Amino acid sequence: MNRPVIQKEIPTKYLREAEATAYLGFKSPRTLRNMRFRGNGPSFLKQGRHVIYPT
Repeated sequence: MNRPVIQKEIPTKYLREAEATAYLGFKSPRTLRNMRFRGNGPSFLKQGRHVIYPT
């Protein structure tokens, strides 16, 4: 009997905007918002209205 092969992805930790702000040492989340708007900030993902940053 053959068992199906289950591949598990390595979990990636994501930070919310406030957590990423503290992690990167910025004083305000507005800094990350401005960087996203200008296109020169760290990579991010949008899930609905939420923005998350992979670590």
